[in-house]
Amino acid sequence: MSPRIWLCSRLIRRGEPRHSEQGSVTLFSVVAVIGLLVAVGLVADGGGKVRALQQAYGIAEAAARTGAQAIDLPSAIQGQTPTLDPVAAEAAAQEYLAASNVVGTTQVNGNDLTVEVTLERETVFLSLVGINAVEVKASATARLVSGGTGEEAP
Repeated sequence: MSPRIWLCSRLIRRGEPRHSEQGSVTLFSVVAVIGLLVAVGLVADGGGKVRALQQAYGIAEAAARTGAQAIDLPSAIQGQTPTLDPVAAEAAAQEYLAASNVVGTTQVNGNDLTVEVTLERETVFLSLVGINAVEVKASATARLVSGGTGEEAP
C-alpha cells in the first residue's frame, strides 16, 4: 500500500475531514437568531403601531363628538335649526384632547367638526436599529344632526 493511500484511509477512519468546517454551524445559528429577532421585533413594534393608531382614532372620534355637542344655544332656544357654535365646539374638543394628554388640531366647517390627532409611541426592538419611535395620525369628523330624526342640520 502506498503511503498516500494509507494516509487518506487513516484520515477517513478517524473521522477527520480533509478541510475543517468547524464554526460553520455557529455562523448559521447567529444569522438565524438575528433574523428571528428582527421578525419578532417587527411583529411586536408593528402591533404597537396598530394599537397606537386605534387609540388615536378613538380619541379623535370622542373629541369630535364632544365638540359637536356645542350648539349655538340662543338660536336653538328661539326655535331655529340648531347650528354648531364654532368657538365652543373647538374649545370643547381641545379640552377633551388635553384631558387625554394628546396634541391635536380642530377645524369647524359649517356643522362639521374635524379633529386630527397625532400620537408617538416608543419602539422596543426597532430601537436597536435606530428607529426609536413611530408616529401615527388619525382624523375624525362629527356632524351636527337635528332632533331624534337624525336629519342633518342645514
